[in-house]
Amino acid sequence: MANPIPHSSSTPLANPVSIINPDFCVSDSIDLAIDGDLVVRDDDGNMVFKVKPASVTLHDRQVLLDAAGNHFVTLRKKLMTTHDRWQVFRGESSKRSDLLFSVKGSPMFRQNTKLGVFLKNNKTEEICDFRVVAEESWSCVIYDGESTTIIARMHKIGDNLKVRVQPNIDYAFVIALILIFDAMNTKSSSCFGVGNNVYPAIHATTDIINTATNVAGVANSYAYATTNNNAVTDTYANADDADFDSDF
Repeated sequence: MANPIPHSSSTPLANPVSIINPDFCVSDSIDLAIDGDLVVRDDDGNMVFKVKPASVTLHDRQVLLDAAGNHFVTLRKKLMTTHDRWQVFRGESSKRSDLLFSVKGSPMFRQNTKLGVFLKNNKTEEICDFRVVAEESWSCVIYDGESTTIIARMHKIGDNLKVRVQPNIDYAFVIALILIFDAMNTKSSSCFGVGNNVYPAIHATTDIINTATNVAGVANSYAYATTNNNAVTDTYANADDADFDSDF
């Protein structure tokens, strides 16, 4: 049985908060643990989810699988943004129409940093729908918007991340936020959490690819602009919606 973590004193939300799937909302609080193999288990040790890191591409990308092995949500890091930003899509998609929410953080992740969580319909992003706040010992608390209502709390205990999700909260949504929190933290500090055997290699290789790609991109853009000043415009006009990367 997983080690218990402290209960929050927040009052549970009366209405279910379903972001990914209402099946992941339960009437009681639920304790989950994420181990070093990127497997999410419940308090009885049963596998609930598994994280599948994708092969190294120009975007850090992970797929969350349910216990039956179905790919139901994709976590994808954006490039070339002023803030660290991840986008979460339904299934294995990266299309605008399948976007569920995005997470925006600081360029360099530090303790006491707030990550803003913005649902798909929050176009202005003036006020976050949820927020993740880092605490001591590499733990974090997830709040409902800018309120003081806690919907989940995570602590690092040994090599595992222990998560308590409040009643009526989509726990798949919470796990996705914890994985993004961990990915941001691991990249900046290289000393935290789940998947230290996975993330550093992915991030280091991706950074090398990104640098080479950016250099090549500048050279190619200059060449195209010299020979045909419409080439860049045409490239963007024909961009595939499946590789949606624009800020909201």
